[in-house]
Amino acid sequence: MASPAKYVMVKEQIREWIRSGKVKPGQKIYSENELIKMFRV
Repeated sequence: MASPAKYVMVKEQIREWIRSGKVKPGQKIYSENELIKMFRV
């Protein structure tokens, strides 16, 4: 079975940050460049 597309993995991680409270309402998340480095995409 193929692994999920990278954009799906990034999306799911951001959702998890929101669910867990790591990212609060109105708070900015990482920049596109930071996400690229974090996820190697």
